[in-house]
Amino acid sequence: MKNSSRKQGKFFFLNVQMTNQPYAKLGITAPKKFGHAPDRNRFKRIAREAFRAIYSDLPPGSLIHVSPRQKAKEAKMTDIAQEMTTLIHETQS
Repeated sequence: MKNSSRKQGKFFFLNVQMTNQPYAKLGITAPKKFGHAPDRNRFKRIAREAFRAIYSDLPPGSLIHVSPRQKAKEAKMTDIAQEMTTLIHETQS
């Protein structure tokens, strides 16, 4: 992503790019290297739910891209949402 901020968390990598759109968007990449299909699907499901939970706190025009780390296999939705919020606020400062 051009003009983006990349942060590394405990559970995933996060890229944030600001645009002129009136809403925030989420992109998820879960490669085969991360694990089998159930592991990848679980991460994607949890990441989408975490995004929905924090959507109202996000600045408009945020394009957020997440890619999991191996520790994400043991993470809960609240862990992902908390880390996503923290990393997004770090990129804005």
